[in-house]
Amino acid sequence: MAPSPAETVQIGVMVDLANQLGSEQQAVLERDIALTRMLAPQQPQLVVWPENELATADDPALRLVIGQLAQALNAFLVADMIWTTPAGRYDTAVLFGPDGVEVGRQAKINVTGDERAQGFVAGQRRFSVYPTTLGTIGLGVCYDRHTPDITRQLTRAGARIVAMPADDDFAANPWFPRAHAADTVLRAVENRVAFAVSTTSGIALVVDPYGRITAESGVNQTTVLIGETFVSAEYTLYMLAGDWFEWLSVSIAGILILAWRPRPS
Repeated sequence: MAPSPAETVQIGVMVDLANQLGSEQQAVLERDIALTRMLAPQQPQLVVWPENELATADDPALRLVIGQLAQALNAFLVADMIWTTPAGRYDTAVLFGPDGVEVGRQAKINVTGDERAQGFVAGQRRFSVYPTTLGTIGLGVCYDRHTPDITRQLTRAGARIVAMPADDDFAANPWFPRAHAADTVLRAVENRVAFAVSTTSGIALVVDPYGRITAESGVNQTTVLIGETFVSAEYTLYMLAGDWFEWLSVSIAGILILAWRPRPS
């Protein structure tokens, strides 16, 4: 691995415990704004909000509020919102720039059964990425980090920072938030990409491209954190080639098992 570049990126992440408190959307919005303002003295360059499914991605009043906050921070801001289209409702990460204008959006691909029951549909596998002054940013939502291919495709498209709003808790399950956090580190290492995750519950993280956790919350604790990372120009063999090593290992193991014969006693 090459030495870490001297130039770094300051990323703000948070846990807002919105679901546990049963808050209405306006209250959730106000809480996230208040938590974000707590980060202001540390001058974050990118802030990621949790997976709160704020309605709606094209509501002018909501977009104005979030845009003005991004302007006040002079930072990029990722909010999770509902994007309603003729094809259905998408759980969507929306990136706003320091000028308060939307840069781009990405609909959640790995939609859960509960979300389908609520009327959400899976986003298209289009893997759009957005060049910024911090580096090219890729977006996803929560469960998208558990499928290795999604982060790999974002990185292949040019992403060097991946930002994902999330909801980790699943009824205070004791191991699930840690499993989510572990997969975040794996995706960063596999693709040599920085990762930022904020969550309604569970664990918020900032991970650098070498897999080092530079900001980590406790489990289910309302928190705001700043993590320092960098943008790597490196690409890994795994990112370029995909899962060939795993399938080759499985194939060799299968051949050895089929060819094995016990020795006579």
